[in-house]
Amino acid sequence: MATRSRTFILSVPRLRQRRLSALAQILTTGLPFELVDGLDARAMRREVLKVPFNAWPLSSGEVACYLSHIGILQRVCDYDLDYALILEDDFLLCENPSLSLATLWDLLPPEADHVQLNGTKDKLYKDYRVVSPGPVFNRVSPTNVGSWGYVASRKLAEYIVNHRATPNQPIDHLFIELSRRVEDFAFYDSEEMLIDCLPEESSTLDRKQEAMRERPTLREWWAERWIRR
Repeated sequence: MATRSRTFILSVPRLRQRRLSALAQILTTGLPFELVDGLDARAMRREVLKVPFNAWPLSSGEVACYLSHIGILQRVCDYDLDYALILEDDFLLCENPSLSLATLWDLLPPEADHVQLNGTKDKLYKDYRVVSPGPVFNRVSPTNVGSWGYVASRKLAEYIVNHRATPNQPIDHLFIELSRRVEDFAFYDSEEMLIDCLPEESSTLDRKQEAMRERPTLREWWAERWIRR
């Protein structure tokens, strides 16, 4: 049975040049895709982007990014897909002889739940480890940082939507956390880089504005104090 997959491009409408760059690249492939408007922290009230009282220190932009990815993972479930390729709009396509967008689904390990396509290895995250190397994809635990180009399975999407939809940390660090659960999920990365990040593009996470926190319930407050003892 053919793999039910779809490519999603996550793009903030305000950032027109990034959107145009993403569209120009994907249109040259001739492959179908869906453009999804990402949440723009600058256009939203801070109270809409609150995080739990015990969340990591997060900016409003990081929260908006997290929720934007959750929105696409929800689409994976709603559309009954097997897999999705998720691209942020500052991606740079680096197709090579061993891997391209056209061959990605045929080469994908059947048990894969998450495949990072940036090919950065341990250059961005020192704890990154290859568990089992392969000619095209490596089994990894933990995976690397970065969310500008990755594949997610229906299984992973359903778990995150049902259990981790509330932002407690950056989205790529959630993937790192789940990649350590080797009995539950299979995380991979590509041996060669397929998706890079445009070097001239600055981050849109706007880390200057810290996200507001929810007030803890009395039970949560006491539980947190007990843990810190």
